[in-house]
Amino acid sequence: MKRKMLLRLLALPLVGAMGALPGLAGCDTISNAACPEFASDFGASLGADVDVNVRTFMLAAGNFDVLAEGMIADVSNACIEIAKAGGGNASKWEGLEGSDLVEAACLEAQTRIDAVLVAGVSIEFLVEGGGCQVSLDATADCYAQCDVDGKCTPGQLEAKCEPGKLAGSCSGECSGSCQAEAGSVACKGTCSATCSGSCNAECVGKCNGQDSTGACDGTCEGRCQGTCDGSCSGECVYTAPKAACEGTCRGECDVEFTEPYCEGKFEAPECDIDVDCQANCEASVQATAVCTPPQVTYRVVAGGNGDIDALAAALQKHLPALLVNIATRGEALIDTATTLATSADAIATSSGELSAKAGACAAVAAKAALSATLNVKASVSVSVDVSASAAARAGN
Repeated sequence: MKRKMLLRLLALPLVGAMGALPGLAGCDTISNAACPEFASDFGASLGADVDVNVRTFMLAAGNFDVLAEGMIADVSNACIEIAKAGGGNASKWEGLEGSDLVEAACLEAQTRIDAVLVAGVSIEFLVEGGGCQVSLDATADCYAQCDVDGKCTPGQLEAKCEPGKLAGSCSGECSGSCQAEAGSVACKGTCSATCSGSCNAECVGKCNGQDSTGACDGTCEGRCQGTCDGSCSGECVYTAPKAACEGTCRGECDVEFTEPYCEGKFEAPECDIDVDCQANCEASVQATAVCTPPQVTYRVVAGGNGDIDALAAALQKHLPALLVNIATRGEALIDTATTLATSADAIATSSGELSAKAGACAAVAAKAALSATLNVKASVSVSVDVSASAAARAGN
């Protein structure tokens, strides 16, 4: 079967479940009543008398818990809609919650994909864009709680972002690429969306003038397959070394970034900060990363019928909610869960030195982190399975 799939699927390891904290008795049954600050603001209102590692652990566990709830909702809804479009049986998931819901709904979605996309069907998928943003300002704010003497400078944080993945607003000149937030940006390079201007290659859309080879040698109003010299409604990757960017700059800015964030992997900076507190902060900001799902488009090439069209349309609409959990985000969440487990162990080791308040709050946070870890594990795992099934079946 002919296909055009740009799905980057990783074989992600499963997230290990954290055990109850030794020394913090009753972690599996303790309620938020023992630490109301966790339920209200994840420990932000706790006084300085509570150990800073406990406070930052509570923040990380709380943010991870919120993320897990959102993932459960998004992934289960996506799988349910895909399964229904393929003629799935709703009784397979009705009445279930949490990880049980996503696993049942997504198994049914996978089953229906396998049943509908059979031999003789030819379907093409194109996946574009998407990504996650880890705020470096939020990272610095959390680090500042750990040790004011070891405060990280903006430069130290930016230097630890994966090369080419640092982004933000640039009031000077940007080298790399520029993304339009709304409208378009000036472009002399490759344009990811609609180009309005000259195009030195094929123009998918309206072209005012073509050469003998069919290439657009006039102005283009559409998707330019080569170099766009004009304006771009998506992301422009410059051919020139630097250019002004009225949008999001990715790469390097010749002045300091405003509200910088990292779209790739972020390594720990070389700052003099307590390692446990730093790990909690990294888990916290990763859990609050802002992620944009990719766009999916499809075309039924051969063998199409009502069932095929309905399933393909559902995949186009709902597959992005699954794809956003794969690759970079999936790896980061696995690392985050591991960090929380390590932090829980570190707090348990020092539990005899904690106050009654700190111990109770640590236990509440550990319970929340355990539940969230299981839900995130299920969400990431089924996202990989369903996306891989769609890719494989489209390629048969």
